[in-house]
Amino acid sequence: HGIENCVRCRWFITDIKYIHSLTAHFNNLSYHASESAKIAAELEAEQAELLDEEYFCEVNNEPFKKYEYLHQIDRRIEKQKIDADEYCKDLVACFQTIRKLIKIEEQRLPEDTADKVVAMGSHAEISPFFSFLDTDSEFRQLIQLCDDAEVYADLRDDLRKTP
Repeated sequence: HGIENCVRCRWFITDIKYIHSLTAHFNNLSYHASESAKIAAELEAEQAELLDEEYFCEVNNEPFKKYEYLHQIDRRIEKQKIDADEYCKDLVACFQTIRKLIKIEEQRLPEDTADKVVAMGSHAEISPFFSFLDTDSEFRQLIQLCDDAEVYADLRDDLRKTP
């Protein structure tokens, strides 16, 4: 999960065929977000007890000997809150993707059999880098492959196998 997670990436593109795996991913993200929040709440309760203990030690002029543990709890709480936040952001992105896919399919005409894709990035962000031109022209496809091979060296070897 996190900012580099696929469902939050502007390059993420999917279609209706993946609705079930996206739903499973959504459920998994939801579970992890809930667990992170639950752990944070448990740690906050433990932190409150330690802070009360610290206060009573201070009032009674006794040394509080659990500062290290209190700082450890603070760090753990912060980590769990960050995790929960990241899981929730992933969850929202996944939900939006699922919602877009469902909306596209609901608006599909009965005679429409074309593949419909959903991209997380805006058209302006993605279109300069992707060519979704549906063509029967082998020449046009080869031009695209050559363009891609200039950017991605690994594709050059595959391109050399092309007649």
